[in-house]
Amino acid sequence: MATVFVKLTFLLIVFELTAANDCNLSKNKMKKMVKKYKKKCLNLGFTSNLGCASSSALKLKKKGKKKCSAMERKLKSCNYECKGLKVDGGWGDYGDWSTCSVECGGGTQTRTRNCDSPLPANGGVECEGDTEETQSCNEQACAGSGTAEACEHSGIPISINCGEEMINIKHAAYGVYSNDNTCGLSYGGDCISETSLQAMKERCDGKNSCAVEALNSIFGDPCGGIYKYLTATWECHSGLKVDGGWGDYGDWSTCSVECGGGTQTRTRNCDSPLPANGGAECEGDIEEIQSCNEQACAGSGTAEACEHSGIPISIDCGEEMINIKHAAYGVYSNENTCGRSYGGDCISETSLQAMKERCDGKNSCAVEALNSIFGDPCGGIYKYLTATWECHSGLKVDGGWGDYGDWSTCSVECGGGTQTRTRNCDSPLPANGGAECEGDIEEIQSCNEQACAGSGTAEACEHSGIPISINCGEEMINIKHAAYGVYSNENTCGRSYGGDCISETSLQAMKERCDGKNSCAVEALNSIFGDPCGGIYKYLTATWECHSGLKVDGGWGDYGDWSTCSVECGGGTQTRTRNCDSPLPANGGAECEGDIEEIQSCNEQACAGSGTRTAEACEHSGIPISINCGDEMINIKHAAYGVYSNENTCGLSYGGDCISETSLQAMKERCDGKNSCAVEALNSIFGDPCGGIYKYLTATWECHSGLKAMKERCDGKNSCAVEALNSIFGDPCGGIYKYLTATWECHSGLKVDGGWGDYGDWSTCSVECGGGTQTRTRNCDSPLPANGGAECEGDTEETQSCNEQACAGSGTAEACEHSGIPISINCGEEMINIKHAAYGVYSNENTCGLSYGGNCISETSLQAMKERCDGKNSCAVEALNSIFGDPCGGIYKYLTATWECHSGLKVDGGWGDYGDWSTCSVECGGGTQTRTRNCNSPLPANGGAECEGDTEERQSCNEQACAGSGTAEACEHSGIPISINCGEEMINIKHAAYGVYSNENTCGLSYGGDCISETSLQAMKERCDGKNSCAVEALNSIFGDPCGGIYKYLTATWECHSGLKVDGGWGDHGDWSTCSVECGGGTQTRTRNCDSPLPANGGAECEGDTEEIQSCNEQACAGSGTAEACEHSGIPISINCGEEMINIKHAAYGVYSNENTCGLSYGGDCISETSLQAMKERCDGKNSCAVEALNSIFGDPCGGIYKYLTATWECHSGLKVDGGWGDHGDWSTCSVECGGGTQTRTRNCDSPLPANGGAECEGDTEEIQSCNEQACAGSGTAEACEHSGIPISINCGEEMINIKHAAYGVYSNENTCGLSYGGDCISETSLQAMKERCDGKNSCAVEALNSIFGDPCGGIYKYLTATWECHSENSAEACEHSGIPISINCGEEMINIKHAAYGVYSNENTCGLSYGGDCISETSLQAMKERCDGKNSCAVEALNSIFGDPCGGIYKYLTATWECHSE
Repeated sequence: MATVFVKLTFLLIVFELTAANDCNLSKNKMKKMVKKYKKKCLNLGFTSNLGCASSSALKLKKKGKKKCSAMERKLKSCNYECKGLKVDGGWGDYGDWSTCSVECGGGTQTRTRNCDSPLPANGGVECEGDTEETQSCNEQACAGSGTAEACEHSGIPISINCGEEMINIKHAAYGVYSNDNTCGLSYGGDCISETSLQAMKERCDGKNSCAVEALNSIFGDPCGGIYKYLTATWECHSGLKVDGGWGDYGDWSTCSVECGGGTQTRTRNCDSPLPANGGAECEGDIEEIQSCNEQACAGSGTAEACEHSGIPISIDCGEEMINIKHAAYGVYSNENTCGRSYGGDCISETSLQAMKERCDGKNSCAVEALNSIFGDPCGGIYKYLTATWECHSGLKVDGGWGDYGDWSTCSVECGGGTQTRTRNCDSPLPANGGAECEGDIEEIQSCNEQACAGSGTAEACEHSGIPISINCGEEMINIKHAAYGVYSNENTCGRSYGGDCISETSLQAMKERCDGKNSCAVEALNSIFGDPCGGIYKYLTATWECHSGLKVDGGWGDYGDWSTCSVECGGGTQTRTRNCDSPLPANGGAECEGDIEEIQSCNEQACAGSGTRTAEACEHSGIPISINCGDEMINIKHAAYGVYSNENTCGLSYGGDCISETSLQAMKERCDGKNSCAVEALNSIFGDPCGGIYKYLTATWECHSGLKAMKERCDGKNSCAVEALNSIFGDPCGGIYKYLTATWECHSGLKVDGGWGDYGDWSTCSVECGGGTQTRTRNCDSPLPANGGAECEGDTEETQSCNEQACAGSGTAEACEHSGIPISINCGEEMINIKHAAYGVYSNENTCGLSYGGNCISETSLQAMKERCDGKNSCAVEALNSIFGDPCGGIYKYLTATWECHSGLKVDGGWGDYGDWSTCSVECGGGTQTRTRNCNSPLPANGGAECEGDTEERQSCNEQACAGSGTAEACEHSGIPISINCGEEMINIKHAAYGVYSNENTCGLSYGGDCISETSLQAMKERCDGKNSCAVEALNSIFGDPCGGIYKYLTATWECHSGLKVDGGWGDHGDWSTCSVECGGGTQTRTRNCDSPLPANGGAECEGDTEEIQSCNEQACAGSGTAEACEHSGIPISINCGEEMINIKHAAYGVYSNENTCGLSYGGDCISETSLQAMKERCDGKNSCAVEALNSIFGDPCGGIYKYLTATWECHSGLKVDGGWGDHGDWSTCSVECGGGTQTRTRNCDSPLPANGGAECEGDTEEIQSCNEQACAGSGTAEACEHSGIPISINCGEEMINIKHAAYGVYSNENTCGLSYGGDCISETSLQAMKERCDGKNSCAVEALNSIFGDPCGGIYKYLTATWECHSENSAEACEHSGIPISINCGEEMINIKHAAYGVYSNENTCGLSYGGDCISETSLQAMKERCDGKNSCAVEALNSIFGDPCGGIYKYLTATWECHSE
């Protein structure tokens, strides 16, 4: 630390070297002596007599002190001295008070002072205290004025009426003040909308009357959802309005820097005169800024800038170039810069990089303290920027513009369009920090401004419901121009926006809906054009012409010149473009086919030397940055993904920098230490720093040796020692202080590298003609890798082309997504057989204008096409996600299909012979091995059935018991489970993990961090514990997906143990329930429990189903009907009973596995539980109804699968029959054995059943009662495991609970719930959350859930422990809307609220409430304490206005516990 202090100190010290007449030292010797004096004396703590700062730690001995004293005398005799002692800042005098914010009714005024008497210098401290002082003013009441308030959501506005006079709003505030209790609000700090006064003035000033409600839609939401209020003060006046006028400017502030060019400001007030009676505010700026101290700084310098100040760090090195030495954006805990004091360092990691990118190699630069440049390292805290630099020499080359190219074709043929031409900054290119070319790359001019014959222009506002309507009569429409969004220089639909945001698909979308038609109507909707403005209110404009001539297809013009190569060596790219204007497409003629841009490789020669190299790649181009270092390794030096404001890469020009903070990290992860790599410019790799703007990727790298430096020094040895040195590993961070980490294992014996076994047979070709593929596989088992040996290199699967001969009588076609044009197939009298289909994108194609870096093809492509076409004479299928899914994550896709027409009989497929068995998955304890067969003897043809049965056969192997315990792993999608066999003993799972660990390479995985399923151990225990054997696969359906789609593995450790287990046995079934329908075929159920006996000690659960279902009332319904409707068809089930009434007997919305309604075939039932209820609500008791198959009515039971609706009904004319309850069944087993549990019994509404629209039974189907309420012996402490579903249950009888201790998470020195973890991770809210749910109650039950306590351990499986005591106190409750408060009276003593809860608890039935989960206001205790603590008596109602609404409109109650005390 001392060294850092000295280095920083001497950056601020300037030595004034002025030779005296009697000095016998030359200037050069003098400099050497000064250097020696600094190094040998000051750096070692010598106290200077020349005014120099020194290190605080004295490291000189007596002899050294003498040498330094002699050296100092010599320097002093030559009249040399240090200048630059630090000077602490001092406050100057306050300026004048500003004009009062209001003329009456109480306002504020301020005055300011500057820290300039003196200015802090050379590391001196900033002034302590505030720059600004505020006082009250004009507190006298306003004559003829008023004040009022309005509460949010009350519907009651602030209403002002000045009769014949006009309103002038003096003050307004929307939000919450911390020292108010308006509308029953109490909040810990001020949160007031900045637009409060402006919004009130806009709605009231200058009017006779106005009414304004307290609404977020008017004032915004300054408090993040907190309940707010509006206050306003006004006066009535009859005089003319007075426009405001500027007063004189104050003095200029001190310059922001002492040299190199800074800024200073001065301010003025709009008070000569003040605007009155709705008069205009002054035009212009309050603050004026000018440059100052523009002289060049000699040598180096340091400066700082405060966030939001608008004053940058300005650096000017004259003829020399800037080199940033240090930069920090954020807050240091030991500083008080910009008046900030913060408890810890929070500095942006990109501080130095961002400053260097903007300044290094330039003569001057100015950089503000902004999150948009450096990110936000402090989570919203006010920050500052500091920087240190030096000036250096070296020739730079400023960029120069080349000649403009030709003008592009005009954007429209008439009505006024634009055309552009471009130039490049390459005559010459900027070098060595030379300036970029000034001016724009692109030049735009107007063209074809003549009016269009028979044309028109119109606009439509978003959400207006009024479209642009075009009608050309007998002629056809040709859209000439369209724009959806907002232009910055327009005020259409009352919008004014600070920049253009126009949808790129505007013209295309309008042309698709109108071109070539006689008429069309298009609304301004995001669903048509997308949302280019991120939620901003938009409009649509369009220009068109009417024509009757033939359409003209477009033709390509000649290519322009090749652009400059993207790099000078190492292989780059260059492009040239052409226009579709020879001729232009007209009258709906086709656009030119092919690409506008052509790309070729250039400058492929290797770069000379070992220096750095640079390349760039454009987003969506499909062309990556490719790096090849041969035998050396890559070291990424710099990377940036996004857009720089001073560049025009990939044709981009953007108003500010937006660079991904992970650019360097992501490039390093993919390239560092490798011989070669290729990285595309993709959001999926770097994120999207620019909010959808088209971006590019740049990278600079060097090649170096030493990837296997650790392995070379350690592998195969018994011991090794390796230091963290650049000489061993290189310098990947460009001088930044680094560290070295290593992970190793110790093993015995030689490692065995894996070797490939022979390939199996080729699979059957994927198609019979037209070109398909077939595969064969091999295993890495000759030998298996052992003792850390390497996995086999290469691919498990090999693919080759097959059956490439053309198909006789077949066809191929393609369709583009969103085009509305399907693939249409017509085989006349013959039948269709789909041979091949693919929906998505291939990397080696450019269909529909797509070029993508890899294949993303829907796995259901062939199946979906076959379902819609095979065996039919004709079909039409569009390229839609709703049919094929979305295999490419939002990328624009296409559909291709190949088919044949046939007339012959269909041929059902037959199985061929099985192949050989695979190697067993484990060596002992019972594993599995597989063999496969193909459906090719014969192949199914002409729509014949696929083979029934499985392609893969599995058998057990190596079933001999493993001695002791064991560990095994299984790879996701392998089909090979972890198989465990304990013989006569029982399994106990000790550890399980499903996911990926960062320090392993299981299943060939290497991942940058741990992502392990929280349910790993629980899921394995549920499937294995207490059993003799089990087999569990690595599947998301069992463990969830903790890694977001990453390929994962499962590991497990177990032991075998003895001890009697008890297998569960079924009790008797209960009675059959009433049939679900009275006729037409329904179902009825009966249930049984696994309690004769209950399973114990890991004993098996009962085999079979808890519920038994049988058919009933299958007789046909008299005068009834059945119908179905398909989802998205727009055709409803329509029922008409004439004079009689409808009674819905049965309804089902979803998919049944044994049906093929609407062309659906699905592997299991998924039926909406609300099907019957929703149909009855819409039809029962009516003469007619029509109901569509829609998710909005029935919900989505199938997760996006295409569904149908079926319904059965009868018509009746009789009287309705109200339902009546049958008898309750038996009570269920109590949920706990002691401490208070619950048991239930049920009854059915079937005595009689409701009929003809009769009322359902009133009351609950299920009845709940308490049971086993006796206190549990040895109470006081308990624990519960996460995901177990078993809570900590506490029962204090007549007394109340007091939680003494609670912890949710994992302790490192415990093994509760089978957990062992390397450190403590305990939720800070553990005690608070338990107290909120239990304190002051007689009993409570709390589960170990993240939703209650948060997740302190980042996904690790956790447990909950709690300790409590029982005691007696006072308590009461009040129901919402009852008007009856909780009333507390302590007489002469004072109230102390111990517990309060406003909302609903799931285990209570207070105020007649029963709710499926807890929803308790977090402010319950605080709000009660504010109203009662320290008082003798209080009364508090159960109201949202006091406690908020924690339950979203649910009816709630208030409970409170208190004590009376004297103090």
